[in-house]
Amino acid sequence: EVKRATLRMYVWDFALDEETACNTLFSTWSYGLAGYYGGVYDKKYYSGDVWTPIYAENFYDFMLKYRISGYSLPYDILDSRADKYLDDPRVTAFCSKGGMQDSDLTSDSEKTRLRAIYDKLETNPAWAEKAYIYTVDEPWGVDGSNMVINQWNTVKNILGETPFKTIVPYGNGFMTGMNMDQLEYLWDYCNAFCPCESVLTPSASPLDQRNDRERFPVWGEYMDRRQFEKYGDYQPRYEKLRERGDSMWWYVCVSPQYPYANFFNYYQGEWSRVVLWLQYLVHSDGLLYWSTNLWQVGEHDNRRITLTRTNTGGDGTLIYDGMMWNEGVVPVPTSRLEAIRDGIEDFQYLSQYERLFGRDEALSYVTRLATDVTHFEQDYRLMERVRMELGFALEDASH
Repeated sequence: EVKRATLRMYVWDFALDEETACNTLFSTWSYGLAGYYGGVYDKKYYSGDVWTPIYAENFYDFMLKYRISGYSLPYDILDSRADKYLDDPRVTAFCSKGGMQDSDLTSDSEKTRLRAIYDKLETNPAWAEKAYIYTVDEPWGVDGSNMVINQWNTVKNILGETPFKTIVPYGNGFMTGMNMDQLEYLWDYCNAFCPCESVLTPSASPLDQRNDRERFPVWGEYMDRRQFEKYGDYQPRYEKLRERGDSMWWYVCVSPQYPYANFFNYYQGEWSRVVLWLQYLVHSDGLLYWSTNLWQVGEHDNRRITLTRTNTGGDGTLIYDGMMWNEGVVPVPTSRLEAIRDGIEDFQYLSQYERLFGRDEALSYVTRLATDVTHFEQDYRLMERVRMELGFALEDASH
């Protein structure tokens, strides 16, 4: 016996909704698990570059426990086995087409398949609401923006008046030759805009943490002077898109870095969790993240190893290979994934509080932690204190 201790715990007398308020799309790469950088497939669990159902379902179910939806369902959408996931209230979004790995919309067979998918989804409006087409990733300049327009027109030709949503993660760059930015150029060719976190930097809060005016000019890292003088801040335009009925998302990846919150392993855990508080602050419906498992499985000295990319702070790697720890065909979470899950549940608390008392009242809790995407408290104890107060307020309201 090492030590005895008394443990006291208080359980709030209310429940979080089963339906997750924060929409998510986090990629789980099949080839990332088995050799994106030249590793060897484990034939027991992989066939070519396609997961066997046992791995795909275990992986997807694991992520759902963290209230995170993967890009792709563990079964083909047209397979009846996918229906239980389409019905699951924890599944907030999925790619009906695309997701970076499956972007071909040129062949007749793929066009026919997309039509069949939406014929099925239309039988249940709740299914259709979760579906996103994602065949263009981070378009840059005129050429990249034209890819988005081509995607929209192609889908429109296939689906006609069938409601659909195309999601596009992008950086909203200014196109000098067109004298406009991407948002203006794509205004009528997307209905699930997904800007990078840094795009929502207010010009009124200079990025002066490092006192580097050359790298961080006073109008913000995300836009040049011409862009700001023509459009002003991004947030009011974001809200106009929401008013017309669009879905508003945002994303992080290997950027933005300090002073922005993100999921890097050299950040303290609070910096990963606060991303979701910031998401509530900027009124974003969903969070997209490009990879949870970009690592390769290999062998070294007869030991199974996981190799991650270097110099990226764990970007793209939120889980590890369970077989390394004899856990079987399941992932193992990083501490960052635990923090993200906590943040998603914080978002749930705020959303349920908003339903009772309004968004302004819920924001009064958020603004104690953050005023914009580059100014937020870094003391986890304050976040815990605010979360505790929010929990007791929800409990009081439930009686």
